[in-house]
Amino acid sequence: MSTDRGQGWLKKALGLTEGEAPFPWQMELLRRFRCGKAISSLDIPTGLGKTSVMAIWLVARALKAKKLPRRLVYVVDRRAVVDQATEVAESLREWVAGDQCVADTLGLGGRPLPISTLRGQYVDNREWLEDPSLPAIIVGTVDMIGSRLLFKGYGVSRKMQSYHAGLLGADTLFVLDEAHLVPPFEHLLRTIEKDFAPRAPVPPLRVLSLSATSRTQGDNVFKLTEEDSSHCTVKKRLEAKKLLQIKQIATTTNLEDALAESAWKLSCNGNKPVRILVYADSREVARKAKEAVEKRAKDSNKQGKPEVKIETELFVGGRRVFEREGAKKRLEELGFLAGSKVERTCPVFLFATSAGEVGVDLDADHMVCDLVAWERMVQRLGRVNRRGDGDARVIVVVKDCEDRVAQYCALLEIAREGGSLSPKSLLKLRECQNLASLFHEATTPEPLRPELTRPLVDAWAMRHRSKSTPGVPMTSNRGCGAGLRMIGRRRGWSGGSTFPFARRGDRPAGRRLKLSSRLPRRI
Repeated sequence: MSTDRGQGWLKKALGLTEGEAPFPWQMELLRRFRCGKAISSLDIPTGLGKTSVMAIWLVARALKAKKLPRRLVYVVDRRAVVDQATEVAESLREWVAGDQCVADTLGLGGRPLPISTLRGQYVDNREWLEDPSLPAIIVGTVDMIGSRLLFKGYGVSRKMQSYHAGLLGADTLFVLDEAHLVPPFEHLLRTIEKDFAPRAPVPPLRVLSLSATSRTQGDNVFKLTEEDSSHCTVKKRLEAKKLLQIKQIATTTNLEDALAESAWKLSCNGNKPVRILVYADSREVARKAKEAVEKRAKDSNKQGKPEVKIETELFVGGRRVFEREGAKKRLEELGFLAGSKVERTCPVFLFATSAGEVGVDLDADHMVCDLVAWERMVQRLGRVNRRGDGDARVIVVVKDCEDRVAQYCALLEIAREGGSLSPKSLLKLRECQNLASLFHEATTPEPLRPELTRPLVDAWAMRHRSKSTPGVPMTSNRGCGAGLRMIGRRRGWSGGSTFPFARRGDRPAGRRLKLSSRLPRRI
């Protein structure tokens, strides 16, 4: 009876229509949550609904799950994803408000489900602080959540810093989405979970990382079940056709011209109404590739041929809130958002940098890109033929790969195995022992990070402390949580000694960070 009720509640929480049902892995995760089994990481390919973890947690809480934390903190290093996760949380609150049985089992007592968003340009509504006995959903960025967890939150008074840290550090499930973006912060959470667990009877903090790049931590990694392989929708997406083509160019050839030429040929010289996604590691290369495609369309019109009409869009980072909303609307109009049904009469080209690799559910018919680190390649591949409805071609333009030998060798190995880039094929390659070391070398090495020790945490936790307190790093008012995050983003603490670390992305190591000489560190 409870299983049927749980499936029915989960179906409504996910907003599924009549005739649709949750994926088998979603039901299995719900069962494990209810039984109180520990899960450290969720290793699910892109396009299979990892963000449904929020709904699964809420349904499990309503079913009186054992040892499941009372609060869920959804953390991601992208403001756009924070906004999307907030919309998901608000839809769950509407579902709870419309089902009195679920609201009663959650113990809300006629009150709405507390939801708070902690990110820049947002004011904390403090709903998660009003009643610690209620279940709550907190969505935020690494800076906002991390700084509060380490007693130095943005805009938080000294008297409230311990209160915030206490609520976040106990009886809380941290869901770290796109965990591969912030390895230092994931290590921080793992250290707190393992070495700083509160004494009984206070429920501890739990960490669940989400990533499609296979860079997972912990002993209890949750993967697809056997039933998923036979599920119609899951099987279709796992076997989505994506054929690899490697295009080697001379060192004298401009990368932007090669990207533009490949994209132009995929559109049959502008005559085929397809969606083509072009990735470049550099914003300048992306912009020039866009101009090159537009130039090809104009040149075709000048040669007396039938008029060629195309649409182009540039999607890069560094956007304001208003600009992000406008870009999202534009992508929807062009049909690049997953699930959108837009009739196209001409080819559409989207030129993107790493801003298009995570945070937006893009879906294209074909893809052209340059060579980057393997975890980034996996993210890019998840943005083409996402639903498995088409037959995609993926062209990787390789130029001067001396500093990316491992990545190039990984692609060559895939080409030898038939060139299939479907999620199912990539999963098989990962499980091959002979190729494990190759894909590991093709992945960006994790940056070095300071070691979190109990004396350091005790020093941070002191309400009245001076800047010269022994053991306290020389941080700015931005908070120690933000400092830990920025170690993975080419910034760090000031003063004292230095050490080299590998920059995030696929660039070689060598840049140096400054740390306080009083701060314990691991090298």
